[in-house]
Amino acid sequence: DVENVVVGTPHHEVNLACDILAAGKYNIVVPPRAETKKDKERADKVERWLLGLWYRNQKETRRNVIADLAWHGAVRGWLVLKVLYDQKRVERKSEEYEEDGKKGTREVVAVGRRCPLIITARNPYHIFPEITPEGVRSVVEIYKRTARDVKASWPRLDLTTPEGTQYEPDQEVEWVEYWDEKYRCYLCEGKPV
Repeated sequence: DVENVVVGTPHHEVNLACDILAAGKYNIVVPPRAETKKDKERADKVERWLLGLWYRNQKETRRNVIADLAWHGAVRGWLVLKVLYDQKRVERKSEEYEEDGKKGTREVVAVGRRCPLIITARNPYHIFPEITPEGVRSVVEIYKRTARDVKASWPRLDLTTPEGTQYEPDQEVEWVEYWDEKYRCYLCEGKPV
């Protein structure tokens, strides 16, 4: 009798590498503008704020972005981060200040209960960048979403099939996003959103 055994070594090796990278403690470094005490203190504050923002984002999204990036890097060969800013999550107010003998009013931005930056690792197979010598000019992302998910984000969207019937809530639809410095565009099943 012969028994075939399939060894899961490649799968285990990728998972081991991802686990090691995900378990690491990472730091964000912000260099000071100058070697003055004030600039060093500002850089330290920005570092702490960005690190807090990073960990808060991971807690809110319930995803380990580093683990996701490690997996995409090991399996897909490249990494894509998507960073979105949600203005509704930021509280703005004015306050008076006195600094170095100068008085004035400045706008203070406070992060509300939720993180204003939403950072996610994206599947590189769904990303189509337009790369020029100056850098990335535009990006197209194409992926599947459920009709329920699209309707939750865009309740007024007419989500009908080519035959004129409504999509079932669990039915997948093609979602396309286009981004550049000036414009963004969303298409659902080829229709502008």
